[in-house]
Amino acid sequence: MYQSKYKSIFRCHTLNEAINYDLKSISEVDLFLFLLDTYDILLEDSNIFVDENNETNYLNLIVKLEKFCFLNFNKLLSSIPGQMRGFNLGMFVYLVISLCRTLSKTSTLLLRSTRSWMRINKIRSHRSYDTADFTITDILDALDILEMKWGMFDVLTDDLLQYINALEARACHLISNFQDGDALNIAKHRMKIEDSMYQISPAHIFELYARFIAMKRSFAQYTMFDTVPAPQEMPKNRLDAFMDRENRHLTIRKFRDVVSDTVWENMVRLSDTYRASYAVRGTKVSAYQAIAENRPLQVLDHLAQFISYKKPNELHANLHVKEALHREIVHAYFMSTFSISFKNYFFCSEEKCWNHISMLKTTTVPLILERRKRYDVLYRSVVHLTKTGEFADAFIYWLLLVRRDFQGILYGSMDFNNLVSFVLDSDSENIQREVKERPTKKQRLEYKFE
Repeated sequence: MYQSKYKSIFRCHTLNEAINYDLKSISEVDLFLFLLDTYDILLEDSNIFVDENNETNYLNLIVKLEKFCFLNFNKLLSSIPGQMRGFNLGMFVYLVISLCRTLSKTSTLLLRSTRSWMRINKIRSHRSYDTADFTITDILDALDILEMKWGMFDVLTDDLLQYINALEARACHLISNFQDGDALNIAKHRMKIEDSMYQISPAHIFELYARFIAMKRSFAQYTMFDTVPAPQEMPKNRLDAFMDRENRHLTIRKFRDVVSDTVWENMVRLSDTYRASYAVRGTKVSAYQAIAENRPLQVLDHLAQFISYKKPNELHANLHVKEALHREIVHAYFMSTFSISFKNYFFCSEEKCWNHISMLKTTTVPLILERRKRYDVLYRSVVHLTKTGEFADAFIYWLLLVRRDFQGILYGSMDFNNLVSFVLDSDSENIQREVKERPTKKQRLEYKFE
């Protein structure tokens, strides 16, 4: 056990103690000592024969630490002061997870069903179906493919999770043991221990940690709620007329800039932001800077110019722009008409979901929930799927629930009946009434964005 004058209640002597401690409100110092003790226990176990009971305990500890990372991912990005250069708290947690997974002997051989799934989804990157043959380059290539296609999978299945676990088993072995130059075949990111023996660098430890935890985090967020099947088709509506009318916001330069920022956020892959931030020593980076690391700048500049100058019908037709534009148009309408932030009250992004997980399970009003860059409606702890996953369909579904269960009034004072009637009804009387209540030119000019 690491000697310390600081008295902590999280010091542990056995694996069972490490598993049973509740880390919900642990401080950084207590966490540091807890991880040191746990790593010492695992190192001691690595020198003795491991029985089946211990393997179960290892898996339980892995689940516990991964869940801790899911809930505290941003907090764990803070650096560790002292001699651990290039390390943050999350990486130290992942060192423990890596050693634990190595001791648990997670299989690196891909099952037959997983192999078929890989071929169908076109994600195979290596000749071998045993990840024990993968080098660090092979692992990073496989993770690149997974991140690139993450939003394209119809559903996230057990085969995907089995593939991720097999890749991670190999990655954890590379982290927890000294390797030869063939396994760590990127000379820039390895540290020489002795002749033909190397240790993985902190930069690669962080990259593996950020990628694996981000993917598993997204998988958990996608599967944590029960779902209701999507309706075969949406009812007739006038959302196109609503969007045409609200295209007036595109005459404001600031609005186009906000749309552009949202487009970059939608284009960011799971670990892009964290890896770009680590490259500049933990400094907060914009979504544009994060995607510029791995995208041709000419393409991004062309898209930025397209958003700034093209006509509304061209923007609505662009697949990269459409979702961001619809989201910002709805938010702008709520701000200018009701002085209510739609994004703060009735929309939850994938990242914010982890900050409000307990409240999402008890909220009484419908919310539009983002999962894997698709949009569904969360209501009464159940996700109501939309057929296309587009924001437009989710917004119509949200309006239907607001009308059916709340008669157009949320939180007792937010009256959205005019909006509901305009979008869901087609009679001319409601349309004329809504047109008369449109904001004046002066009100539009006074509109302020968050």
